[in-house]
Amino acid sequence: MMEGNVIKRKVNILGEPGVGKTSLVLRFVKDLFGDEYLKTIGTNVYTKRVPVTGSEVKLVIYDIMGESDFESVRDMAFKQSMGAIAVADCTRKKTLDRLIDDWLPKYRRLATDGAPIVLAVNKVDLEDQEITDVLFDYEELPSFSTIFYTYAKTNKNVEDMFQEVGFLTKFQHLQPIIKEDDILTLEKKIDSPKKLISALLTYSSHLGDLPYSTREKIFEESGIDKFSLDKEITLKEAFSFGKGLIAWYEDDHDSKSASAIRKLLEETDMDVTRQKKTKKEETMEEFKRLDGVGHSTAKALYEKGYRSIDDLKDLSQKELCRVEGIGPTRSEMILKSIKKSA
Repeated sequence: MMEGNVIKRKVNILGEPGVGKTSLVLRFVKDLFGDEYLKTIGTNVYTKRVPVTGSEVKLVIYDIMGESDFESVRDMAFKQSMGAIAVADCTRKKTLDRLIDDWLPKYRRLATDGAPIVLAVNKVDLEDQEITDVLFDYEELPSFSTIFYTYAKTNKNVEDMFQEVGFLTKFQHLQPIIKEDDILTLEKKIDSPKKLISALLTYSSHLGDLPYSTREKIFEESGIDKFSLDKEITLKEAFSFGKGLIAWYEDDHDSKSASAIRKLLEETDMDVTRQKKTKKEETMEEFKRLDGVGHSTAKALYEKGYRSIDDLKDLSQKELCRVEGIGPTRSEMILKSIKKSA
């Protein structure tokens, strides 16, 4: 929903009693914190705006009671929700188990398809922690879009987390369709940078395995300022982000995911898809046809001064190993592949 240049998004705060849901909301909305535990009765609704790439997102935040006895109250709050923050108490692992086993299935049943869910591991400054970044590899936990370690008392990561929710609810709310041949597609025609970013985020979220820190690095390298009020994402930046995703999946030896993102970029209905590749891009594509060569290795070869596979034919294994990222095993693989291509 739009209000002028303001996008309105309904989001929910999920979690068991006493995990700190209300404390997080009050710290974000009013910059207040109280040590005493205030029990939420029913549902409290708060609003606050956050800047997101050329506009503002007005978060309408539904803080829901933790008890599971009042299904009708929760169901009403979940309907048409565009995103959620799921809160676990780091000193009580069972609060994370309850989120995964109870809260999330009920939320997804009623919320908008593809609604992102951010995990807040709360009270991280306290001792006796049962949930730590060592115990779980949260970045690979498929139930959540990303994870923040928070503490409302000190305002640790609270503002950043809600800003991220604003960003995700503006863009990541498309539901991919999986065809019989396991190819991802979308119902909507992609004819704007905003729709392209939405699709790329949806794809990468569905494909999984992309760490949050890596995604943020790709954003930065693409020149995208996620939280700028004045600057919209450009077409060039959106395509750069897509190419960054492809490069990461290739370096991770996930050719299937790289192919899915590449197919999405190729089918995007915008003029930039028909722009001629640069000489560097063409050369790197040629290198990547060799066994053992991903994006980073192709880039290293280009930066070393090689401009075609022909330039590599007379190299010894020792010479090839001088290229960054190429060791004995990979160099042997590359040389065998060069001979096959001859």
